[in-house]
Amino acid sequence: MRIFLIGVSMAFCAMGQVCPRFATGSAITAPEDLYSKDGVLNVKLKYQSTVDQSGNTVAVATLKTLTVDTGPNGDYDPVRPLATIRVSASGTPQARVVPAVSAPPTLARFANLAEVTPTARRTIYFSEVSLYPDDFDAAVIFFVTVDVQTPVAFDPANPPAIVTPQGSVEDWTIENRSMEMHAFHIHQIHFLVMAENGVVDTNPQFLDTVNIPYWTGTGPYPSVTVRMDFRGPVVGDFVYHCHILEHEDGGMMATIRVNPAPPHPGRK
Repeated sequence: MRIFLIGVSMAFCAMGQVCPRFATGSAITAPEDLYSKDGVLNVKLKYQSTVDQSGNTVAVATLKTLTVDTGPNGDYDPVRPLATIRVSASGTPQARVVPAVSAPPTLARFANLAEVTPTARRTIYFSEVSLYPDDFDAAVIFFVTVDVQTPVAFDPANPPAIVTPQGSVEDWTIENRSMEMHAFHIHQIHFLVMAENGVVDTNPQFLDTVNIPYWTGTGPYPSVTVRMDFRGPVVGDFVYHCHILEHEDGGMMATIRVNPAPPHPGRK
């Protein structure tokens, strides 16, 4: 499960064949394909050679989002162009030089998180209530709630929904109990995706935001289990929410408080 689906339009030459790249060593450098490794997006660029008004040979491709099924109560998200990529023979290619290493790399902030035993487990769910259920365009109140708590729309004056100490590691199972997709996001830290719909992820990855698919109205609620790492220096109050602007503005946000770790025995 990933945040966005990305595609590239294919431009074709005569006889329905994909246009070849410019030959290596020509005035136009052949761009490398992006690849998928450790969460890097996989995009293969195919483009069409044209000649612009100045007589320059130009290669053109369009980067697009694919259609996203956000559910029966969700938004309409069709294919949309994001960017037009043009590679031209004009100009002088600039070589990129990787600077020398000045010092050993620092320790990873979320080191060994997949192997850490969580200190707490929580279930958090998205839900929503229409003020007029028979009117599709009626105002909706959105909630993100810790299971066993009462759903409450966000207010900065609300007490924290979650309180945890610095140094803790928690597993959160985030469920979607509504019939539209939501996108979970938390400030200050990233999280490690451990499972989707109860199925363990054998190649867990760190994410900033993750989609929770919509509930169809029957069967188990869709869910994603993530591991939160509060062992770092971040303390105080910050928020987690749906990253769809209309939803977070409509109440789908809550506060977590990370209390400073108690002083180490013997230290002043």
